[in-house]
Amino acid sequence: MSRQRPQYPCASCGKACNKDAIECSACQLWVHRECVPMDKNMMREWDAPGLDFLCRACSFTSDPDPVTYDFAAACKRLQDAANSPSLQYVLSAEHLLLRTYEVKLPPIVASSYPGSTDPQAREILQKFQPVILNPSLCPRRWKLLISSFVKRLLRN
Repeated sequence: MSRQRPQYPCASCGKACNKDAIECSACQLWVHRECVPMDKNMMREWDAPGLDFLCRACSFTSDPDPVTYDFAAACKRLQDAANSPSLQYVLSAEHLLLRTYEVKLPPIVASSYPGSTDPQAREILQKFQPVILNPSLCPRRWKLLISSFVKRLLRN
């Protein structure tokens, strides 16, 4: 008797995803709740309309040393949604992704004060348009978006 491959294999363990699983909106692969891992309450939060879950492979860097949460991709998702009606959903999804994968923000460096340059933030921002690096060029909506996102991150 030959073993058939499951129709919806878990991207993590390879077993069939018949229940208690979530689909990645980027790669369309399914992952068991336990394989993420996430508890049932968090799974219910992901059921909210408009939220797009991303599996670990789609939300972390592909560079094996070290594998970290892909903040540059997160910023790009926010940038793409900045002028769309789905902005609030994208903000909620990014916040929930950070909680789901227990992503810790880098510690505040003692030399970080208003007017100083944070090397990690600068590295991420350099991948984007110059408008992000020069706040005077930044539209009011962007300032509010960035401020809102940073406040949500700092609350956790």
